[in-house]
Amino acid sequence: MGLAHAADRRARDYSLGMRQRLGIALALLGRPKLLVLDEPGNGLDPAGLQELRHFLRQLAREDGITLFLSSHQLAEVEQLASHVGVLEGGRLRFQGPLEELRQRARPRLLLRCDAPARAMRVLLDAGEDPALAEGQGLRFAPRLPVAELNRRLVAQGIGIHHLALEQASLESLFFDLTAAPAGERAA
Repeated sequence: MGLAHAADRRARDYSLGMRQRLGIALALLGRPKLLVLDEPGNGLDPAGLQELRHFLRQLAREDGITLFLSSHQLAEVEQLASHVGVLEGGRLRFQGPLEELRQRARPRLLLRCDAPARAMRVLLDAGEDPALAEGQGLRFAPRLPVAELNRRLVAQGIGIHHLALEQASLESLFFDLTAAPAGERAA
């Protein structure tokens, strides 16, 4: 776990990240088949997080250990998990493969162009529902093929700078799953 250099120090003098590593090392002493981790990346710097992800993947792949990860850091979960469970308000909103959860959301298209207002009109006329995005862009879940949308925009003299499909992040999928229906929202 990368703690050999600090073997002569007391654990109470370890940084938070070092304590996290020590806790994982201690949990592995008994060669468990299941390792339950609560916020394992807490206190680690980016290099430490990358090293931890590599180590945990190796544990699962080579040692056959099942990892059960509890975390609020959804970007981190997304990089490690093959299966997810989404809990909200004590209710299980989803349980299954991450890919199955991703398939529930249509990819969104990010469009950056030289005339966003005109592009919005062209897209609305085509039956799309674009919304303004950061940096003079538009974002929407396309109904028509992307190539057809591009053709329509270019035919109207709109210069396209960026046109890319984006997969939904685990964070956005979480909010889609846990959003209260309109009638249940607090006033």
